[in-house]
Amino acid sequence: MRREEVGIGESTPLGVSTLFRTLGGGGNVSGPGIFMLRTMAIGSCAGPSAVYAPPPPQPSVFGTGSLPFVLGASVSFFTFSMMYYRSCVRQAMLAVERYPHLMLLHIDGNYPGQKWDMARLRSVVSGRGGGGWVDQSMLVAAWQTAGGALDEIQTQKENSMVARILEQTARLDVPDPKQLE
Repeated sequence: MRREEVGIGESTPLGVSTLFRTLGGGGNVSGPGIFMLRTMAIGSCAGPSAVYAPPPPQPSVFGTGSLPFVLGASVSFFTFSMMYYRSCVRQAMLAVERYPHLMLLHIDGNYPGQKWDMARLRSVVSGRGGGGWVDQSMLVAAWQTAGGALDEIQTQKENSMVARILEQTARLDVPDPKQLE
């Protein structure tokens, strides 16, 4: 599938950016846009399926299933969306602890009008900073756009580790010249 650059280090299918431009959303899809799309997808898929997971008793109890389904799907959408958000906050906090400078770069890219520095970043991660969910949401958006760079870092670490393992294994596989005689 053809891909297009999005924000800093993140890519998305070409159709999503085109859809945003068509609907008046501007150029690139940034961190908040990526998070909103993923949340809608997760909530939309999980909401109705959670209502149908057990056998639906609504028609037999209430005579109709419409209102109970709508209420159940809404509660499920909200629940799954909040679970996804909390998971994203945990992942963003881990990324800040491991790669603070990278995350600061992406926060600045997503929110150029905000004044973020390392002290503010550390205070949000430690829980001592003000801002609460607003700052956490900014970190989540930065984590979304940093996804490509974080994946690349992980891939390079993995490749380095595999190379070391192969090197050690190759040394073990080499027969001792004295045994060959």
